[in-house]
Amino acid sequence: MTFEEIKRNKERARYLLKVREAFEAFIYEERTTEFNAAVQDLVKRNYQLIGQTPSFMYKDKMYHAWNYHPTRGANTAIHPDMVKDVANVIDFEDFQAEIEQRQIMNYIGNTLIVSKNIHDLHAIIPSRMHAPIHYIQTDIYDIGDPMSEDQVAQFMLVNKAGLSAFKRLFLLRLLLAK
Repeated sequence: MTFEEIKRNKERARYLLKVREAFEAFIYEERTTEFNAAVQDLVKRNYQLIGQTPSFMYKDKMYHAWNYHPTRGANTAIHPDMVKDVANVIDFEDFQAEIEQRQIMNYIGNTLIVSKNIHDLHAIIPSRMHAPIHYIQTDIYDIGDPMSEDQVAQFMLVNKAGLSAFKRLFLLRLLLAK
């Protein structure tokens, strides 16, 4: 391997890390916004039922309205009708953060490792996540011929857990969007 090839490989590796970070920001910025909106809805509904302060405590963490800053007298109670909804939203988010984020980011990482050009990314990454691809510099990223359809299918089969995690995340977003 020549010095120029080593230099180009290092440059591409640094660039791939930036691309991975761009995908992570794109995926989880929207998810964080959706989760925060769901929590705000829960706070509002709990406040309407209890009528004290727009806040509640769940698993030793205080959740409150954006425009409310809790003081010592802040409400920590969750209305009995709200307990299941609060648990569904917050516990599911904890589950998502722990397991699915790791699976999705492993899928993205594996994709960036095996793909040799932009066409591979379009074939492997679910279409809903294509936005970050448009900002990739092809002169740095493209280093080979596109993967064949068989190679793409094999990659998706081997990385089924990450692809399934993507699908669950999309489904969650649809459900939260009600």
